[in-house]
Amino acid sequence: MYFMSDSLVHGRRFRTFDIIDDFNRKAICVEAKFSFPAVDGVQVLRKAIVEHGGLDVSVDNGPGFISLHFTRWCGAQGTEIQYTQPGSSHAEKVY
Repeated sequence: MYFMSDSLVHGRRFRTFDIIDDFNRKAICVEAKFSFPAVDGVQVLRKAIVEHGGLDVSVDNGPGFISLHFTRWCGAQGTEIQYTQPGSSHAEKVY
């Protein structure tokens, strides 16, 4: 999972929250909003789990993925979080 950002023609910025299957590179979910707090990321992840089954996630150490709301929700769901370390292609298992 990761966030991307861009801007519209008139300059307003937006973000996308993307969930990609690492095995086959299939886009499980791409959600776009002008603001993406952790609670919204959890809602998107919840929807993806309902549609695709349980997920283990690999994320960076950005604020949306280290927030207490996100980590507690993943822990309660039994969803494993793997944080990629800056400058590394390897993930460190947290849950």
